[in-house]
Amino acid sequence: MDNPAYTQVHAISFHVRSRWAFIAVFSAASVGSRIAMASIPNIKFVTFFAVMAGMIGGPTVGFSVGFLSMFASDAAFFGVGSWTLATSSSMGLVGIMGGLLWFGRGNKFPSRLELGILGYLMTLAYDLLTSLLNLPLLLHILYDAPATTMYAVLSIVL
Repeated sequence: MDNPAYTQVHAISFHVRSRWAFIAVFSAASVGSRIAMASIPNIKFVTFFAVMAGMIGGPTVGFSVGFLSMFASDAAFFGVGSWTLATSSSMGLVGIMGGLLWFGRGNKFPSRLELGILGYLMTLAYDLLTSLLNLPLLLHILYDAPATTMYAVLSIVL
């Protein structure tokens, strides 16, 4: 077809379809990794997938992957409860931050140190936000500080 309007609409619809496919693949990989690692405490790759989706596809894609990963894995395996909205929204915000910080930087890829430090800070922000929405902060800090530290250190290693 030589119609420029048809070509433009077709290109836009392909872009939208490929974006949805990207979200679906990253979300599925994230859900699968969360379920596969369920027996090992505090080793989750959801943060990695949400941040990478934000870096590659932008803030909206990062939010979609983070939110869908937590929601789908809770619905399929862990059970939906009052915590589901808090954890899903918080992981979506982590994906947004990954997109805002690194999407559209051109060829300048972040260093491992930059990824490690900001991954650590985003993991702590996620944990504190979900704690504020679910438990009193002081109780959470006293009870879960070792696990939070281990989870955040794992974000640096990845």
